Amino acid sequence: MKVLITNTNYVNRGVNMAIGPNPRIDKRIKKYQNKKKCKKCGRIYTENGLCEYCKEGYDCYYIDKGGFVLEYDKKRKDQFSRRLYKFKHNESHKDFILELVLKVLNKYYQDFYDAEVVIPVPPRKGEENPNIAPHHIGKSIANEINSMFKEDVVYFSEKMEPLKEKDLFERKKAIKGKLSLNKEMENEVYLVVDDIFTTGSTLNEIAKILKNGGAQTVNVFCAGRSIYRKSEDEEDV
Repeated sequence: MKVLITNTNYVNRGVNMAIGPNPRIDKRIKKYQNKKKCKKCGRIYTENGLCEYCKEGYDCYYIDKGGFVLEYDKKRKDQFSRRLYKFKHNESHKDFILELVLKVLNKYYQDFYDAEVVIPVPPRKGEENPNIAPHHIGKSIANEINSMFKEDVVYFSEKMEPLKEKDLFERKKAIKGKLSLNKEMENEVYLVVDDIFTTGSTLNEIAKILKNGGAQTVNVFCAGRSIYRKSEDEEDV
């Protein structure tokens, strides 16, 4: 059984520990974490267990559990989402985001400390300006939970078109077959990290590859959980 060594900078100070950098963000995080959410994708809903998407296998079938700092609406500008996008594109506000990630992980997702390996979502093949935010988040989490940090387990073996304007089913189709395992699996419990979760298509595909390779548990953790709005062509599930 792994010995838990907690980074003293983010030691759990109890249920009243402040999380956000100001009372407004702190209140939003606590409100989101205390809501009933799908255990896989973090979607807010009214029943315990899984949302309709994940229950029917549409969304995050291969993910065991998802963790998120905060849900936000990308159509509305707020302090959290603005800083998260700046971190994603030019690494500014890195300390702000990483502090939130580690404090929320410590307070609400202690079961993720059992991960043997932390894996960041890899950069896409041929990408000119790769997003390295997952690298920073993954490395910080691995250090916090005393786990191995490996960037070379999964990689994009084929180029992929941008997913930004695609709906859930288009994203699933676009990502299928684009990722591969780079080496033989040596561990059983993995934590895959990314900066922003929209539909979970990429994370679910990574979880699928890891489980096909021998992983027993694949959890995911993301800084932001973007509210996903279905296109007019998508059916209700």
